Amino acid sequence: MTQRPAGERPGDPGPDPPRRPPPDAKRPSRRAAAWNLALKGPGEATQEPEAEKD
Repeated sequence: MTQRPAGERPGDPGPDPPRRPPPDAKRPSRRAAAWNLALKGPGEATQEPEAEKD
C-alpha cells in the first residue's frame, strides 16, 4: 500500500478531496461576476458590453 500523509485518515479519498462549490455558485453576485470576467479575460468573457459594440 502507498504511504499516506500523517494527517490523512484511511477512509479519505486522497490528499485532494472533491471540492464542493460555494453557496454563491448558483447565484453569483456582481462582485463575483466581475472577478470571473477579470479572471477569464476579454477573450472568454460571456457578457462584455464593450465587445458587443463592434
